[in-house]
Amino acid sequence: FRHRPARTKAPSVALVHQLAGEANGRGGRAEAERSALQGCHRVIAVSEWLRRRLETITRSPIEVISPGRDRCFVASPSSLEDGLVLCVGNAEPEKGVSQAIEAAGVAGRPGSTMVVVGDLEADPREAQMIHAVASAAGPRVRLAGVLSPGELADLYSKARVFVTASRYEGWPIAVAEAMASGVPVVGFDIPGLRELVRPGTDGLLVAPGDVAALGRAVAALLSNRTLAAALGASARERAAAVDERLEQLDNELELAEHRVAA
Repeated sequence: FRHRPARTKAPSVALVHQLAGEANGRGGRAEAERSALQGCHRVIAVSEWLRRRLETITRSPIEVISPGRDRCFVASPSSLEDGLVLCVGNAEPEKGVSQAIEAAGVAGRPGSTMVVVGDLEADPREAQMIHAVASAAGPRVRLAGVLSPGELADLYSKARVFVTASRYEGWPIAVAEAMASGVPVVGFDIPGLRELVRPGTDGLLVAPGDVAALGRAVAALLSNRTLAAALGASARERAAAVDERLEQLDNELELAEHRVAA
């Protein structure tokens, strides 16, 4: 995104998962992103909130096509572990993994454990913070790193709560996986998360940056199995509805391709 797209007769399409300049606080990228998007013939955004944000940047037509989720989910819980809190995210500034670990500590439920999955060395500074917070928490926190789809699905099947402390999301795939697995979500009330998680219905959302409130929300679900189960069941239904919408879109695109080919 350093320069405006090359002048060509071929139409250019931008697929936008996030605005990197806003996601990681690197404002120097904003002008390059703006220039690239303004030169495109069409823009594809992964969520409605991102579409609204892009409308302030470019006059190019914008379509919304959500990426859905990977296949790391389970149709039904297999062996729920009492007090297992799961966090999936890479060591990147906007993901707030260290804050998620702190929140699990604030929850303070005896016997609770936390597993953190992802590339925990992606950003050296974030990695240092994550390891420091996890070390202070002791054996209650396990940094699992990058796992295979099967290993991650196994954790989804056992988790009581999924926690995320992301400060920015375009379309959070790990959250979609957790919801499809029937795991209630706790996170900050940010646009990318709210578009998936309905507060009080599929999970609990708190004020952005309030780690103490995040911890209290985790504690509430660990201590109230009935509430956690209800939110998890609703989350699974919500994920299924999203899947149906994406499958319908996929069928429409396939029909369009056949028409063009004919």
